[in-house]
Amino acid sequence: MAVEAYFTGKRESEEHYKAILVMNKVQTIAFQAKHARRLKFAGLTQSWRCLKTSFIRSSEIEKAKLEADLKVLLESFVHRSAF
Repeated sequence: MAVEAYFTGKRESEEHYKAILVMNKVQTIAFQAKHARRLKFAGLTQSWRCLKTSFIRSSEIEKAKLEADLKVLLESFVHRSAF
């Protein structure tokens, strides 16, 4: 009887700790998946910021070029109308 109780307790303890290990493994996988999603989101956010900054800078450069071209056209127009 005592031997049977010992082995029953041992089996139940092993099952208990195996269940804890499985829960820890599932939790670790969930944390890893969450971390991977965060890294992907951070990468996409950084790419968006770079593209946005690049677009703003290129817009400013294009705007400056267009303003310079307009200034040249206006100056040439003023010179032509003066004569």
